[in-house]
Amino acid sequence: MRNCALHRIGALPLCVNSAGKIETFLVTTRGSRRWIIPKGKTIRGLEPHDVAAKEAFEEAGLIGKADRRSIGNFEFSWGCEARKGSCCVDVYALWIERQLKTWREMEERTVLRCTVDTALSLICTPSLGELVRRYVAAIEDRVSSRRGRTGNSAKRLIRL
Repeated sequence: MRNCALHRIGALPLCVNSAGKIETFLVTTRGSRRWIIPKGKTIRGLEPHDVAAKEAFEEAGLIGKADRRSIGNFEFSWGCEARKGSCCVDVYALWIERQLKTWREMEERTVLRCTVDTALSLICTPSLGELVRRYVAAIEDRVSSRRGRTGNSAKRLIRL
């Protein structure tokens, strides 16, 4: 990644549906209403994975456990011709336990729980889409190889 004007922390909210398939949650941006993942500024005194969980809580009412290690990063451009910049986002997987009925930004954003394929068709930042695709593919490969050896469910294996 090149030197970016802004640095943010993002959460990739994930869950496993009753059929054992991975799903994700997307939120819309406030202005252009594009589909993205929850993200925000670094917060002094909070570990990055805790910032990711906090952003998902505020933007989508999601409660879960964030992995301590980043799954990667993506970059996007923002602004108009008069004032353009780039932003680098470090992303942390967040395994969702539940979604609140009401939350801080629910009137400002739309939240969508969807399959990974649907998410990939909606995300308009190519580097984010590629990060999601690679991470989920790696999880599915790991689950498939373990399932063949142990017979355990996908939900249990993914949370290891």
